[in-house]
Amino acid sequence: MQSRLEESLLVDKNQFEREKESARNQNHDSKYSYEEAIHWLMGKGIPETQIRTGSIPEQNILRLVDSFGSEGKREVKLLHVGNFVGISLSSLVYGLKKNGLHVQVVTIDPDIPHRGVERPNKIAQHLMEHYQLNENVLWLHGYSLHKSLSNDGRNYSGDYNPEIHFENEFAPSHQLAALARMIPEQFDLILLDGNHNASYLNQEMGYCLQLLKQDGWLALDDVDENWPAIKSVYTNHDSSKWKEVYADGRMGILQKIF
Repeated sequence: MQSRLEESLLVDKNQFEREKESARNQNHDSKYSYEEAIHWLMGKGIPETQIRTGSIPEQNILRLVDSFGSEGKREVKLLHVGNFVGISLSSLVYGLKKNGLHVQVVTIDPDIPHRGVERPNKIAQHLMEHYQLNENVLWLHGYSLHKSLSNDGRNYSGDYNPEIHFENEFAPSHQLAALARMIPEQFDLILLDGNHNASYLNQEMGYCLQLLKQDGWLALDDVDENWPAIKSVYTNHDSSKWKEVYADGRMGILQKIF
């Protein structure tokens, strides 16, 4: 005789399988594009302005995909830090796959409120599943380093003060350090688009040196006049460890050289 808990778990499992099958059927005809993904998210009630301003523009992602693809690789292990609602992640994964690369992905995100979205990383997971991009993706829930002030300390949506809500936000910490201990020098490409504090970013880059393969690429977002601290980190990188690949006015790409 089943207990109430067992019956409840069985119902939850059956519901999960039905939802998964429904999503699989819906995904069958889903064709990815940057703009279609944005419209899909808007259909979930997320404001278009927040989606676009919180995501890397399509042209910058496409340049990264084409430039990295020219390296002649057949497969890529990607580490993506800071997912928001998944536009940058999905377009990058889609582009790499479209170029014929076998893609394996690890993502890191604390899934705390950002730009008015309560659970942005959960939305990103749904987006990736909807467009059948979730294969070989490992989702790590947590901060890349220590807990930090969310939303870059800004009240983006007008109704969420990061300083007031800081104590109530929780996610595991030091995910990069854990990865560096477990799987050092395994990644071909790392994209950092999380914390925008210069000191925090410098520490992240230190772990990226441990995680990247020889000649691996590091992509930094917001290397522009709007974020002078990030631009300074990129401009003043340690030339004994990093070589500049290119900067396009939004993203800055470095290559590990030791």
